[in-house]
Amino acid sequence: MILGHINPNRFTTFLKLLQLAPHLLVVCSNPGAISLRALLEAAREKDSTQTIPDPEFYVVKGQKTLDLGKGHRLQLIPTPTPRWPDGICAYDTKTAILYSDKFFGAHVAGEQVYDNGAKIYETDRKYYYNCLMASQISQVEASLERLAPWSASAQIYAPLNGPLLRQGAREIFQSYQAWNHQQATH
Repeated sequence: MILGHINPNRFTTFLKLLQLAPHLLVVCSNPGAISLRALLEAAREKDSTQTIPDPEFYVVKGQKTLDLGKGHRLQLIPTPTPRWPDGICAYDTKTAILYSDKFFGAHVAGEQVYDNGAKIYETDRKYYYNCLMASQISQVEASLERLAPWSASAQIYAPLNGPLLRQGAREIFQSYQAWNHQQATH
C-alpha cells in the first residue's frame, strides 16, 4: 500500500485493511511512518482486546524506485508541504501515469473519470489550488521542481480529488506554476 500522505480520519479504514492483509507492506515517507506508528500505538492503547498487526514499512527518504514487476517501476517522489509533511507522489514508467496525491486535483465528484473537455474543470482546479496550495507557495514550488522531470512525459495525472487529467495534464502543471507566481507577487 502506497500512502501519498497520512490522513488520521481515514485510519479506521487502514486498520480494516490491515486486518484483512496483516503482512501488508506500507510504502510511505519517514514523517508518514512516524505518524502511522503513533496512530497504531494509540489504537492498541485504546482497545487492548483487539490484536492489531504490525505492518512492514518501506520508508521513502529521497527519491527511490520501487519495482512492481511486469515493467511497472514506480519512481517515488517526496513532495512535503506544511499541510502534508509526509507527501509522496509516484510516477509509473510503464503507463506514464503521475500519481500526484494532493496536487492538480479538483473538489468535484461525478461519473466522469477523465478530464475530457479539460476547460470544464479549470475553475474547480483553480479553487482547489486556492484552498489547499496557495498558502504554501514555496513548498508547492519545490514540489513542482521535483515533479518537473516526469510532468512532460506523463500521459495521465492521477490526483486524489477530481477526474484524471489526460487532456489537461501539461496545462495544469503550467497553471500551478503561474498561480504560484501570482501568489508570490501579490
